[in-house]
Amino acid sequence: MSAGQPPLKVGIAGLGRAGALAPAVPAPAGGEPVIRNHLAAVVSTPAYEIAALVEPDRERLNQAVGLYPAAGKARAYDALADLPAGELDVLILCTPTDSRRQDVLTALSRRPRLLVVEKPLAADTDTGEALLQAAAAAGCALRINFNRRFDGPIQRFWGAIGGAPNAALCRYTTGLMNYGSHMVDLLTYWFGPVRAVQAIGASSSDADPLISFSCQMDAGWPAHVLALPGVAYDQFEMEFYLPDGCARLVNNGVDKHYYRISSDLYYPGYAHLSEAPEYRDATPTGGFAEFHRLAASALHASTDVPGCTGSEALANLRLLEAVRESAASGGRVVQLPAAAGPSSAE
Repeated sequence: MSAGQPPLKVGIAGLGRAGALAPAVPAPAGGEPVIRNHLAAVVSTPAYEIAALVEPDRERLNQAVGLYPAAGKARAYDALADLPAGELDVLILCTPTDSRRQDVLTALSRRPRLLVVEKPLAADTDTGEALLQAAAAAGCALRINFNRRFDGPIQRFWGAIGGAPNAALCRYTTGLMNYGSHMVDLLTYWFGPVRAVQAIGASSSDADPLISFSCQMDAGWPAHVLALPGVAYDQFEMEFYLPDGCARLVNNGVDKHYYRISSDLYYPGYAHLSEAPEYRDATPTGGFAEFHRLAASALHASTDVPGCTGSEALANLRLLEAVRESAASGGRVVQLPAAAGPSSAE
């Protein structure tokens, strides 16, 4: 925060794991703990002042304030509609996706400068399109929280890739709209839009199914995404196959490895891969504090707030819906529309 600038007033609606309760975890080599929720990120950002908490569950509210005493100065509300209009610079929405339409519309009526919504944008593209239009009409910047975009070690990993791969192989659990949406966001954020998708295997009636699928990137190379049902461990893994090596995100993106070509490693005349230890990293995934620091700087400077825009999140949602459409039709290839430009509010 620059000298003489008042702190930005922030409200958080929904104090579950993403809102307040996901615990910080130690960083390797004695570094600062990695922040993994919005409330912790807000109270650690000098340019912010936590002004409002919206949570009908008093026990959860008290737990959040107990973890972060600075939040005790914030006014507590039972519902978004109870928030006074025009008093918040930033409103962070961490409420369930199934109430997203009404929650976003109510949040916009409170007139924040920036509305941050936990992923995904909405449960379906029709709702997503309506919310983008409402944000544009309100003149409110809308950002969807895909925290891995801002995680420093993951961004350094991406820099080590050094260009578009020839192919990608990804694995996920916990649902298409959950980990699947994070995976799709990184693919498209790093490498551009997806031209077409094709599901592998049958459809599912689950609210958030596990579906394997292949993406044909607009750049011309394939990204294969494998869903892993029935396993007793967490999976968010991405491997990028480059002409001269392989980069791997393993264990929810915590472990990062890079492998380069080694000629005659095991057999004369053959080239295999061996790890380059200088790229190895095992820092837990954060990105919350990094995003909020950048957002605060942008708001104070009246410049564009970084992060996933509503248009980008809507393209992400269209891709996920196309996967479900392909699965429901027996694996038909579904073409995706060309990405639209950002709305005027973005």
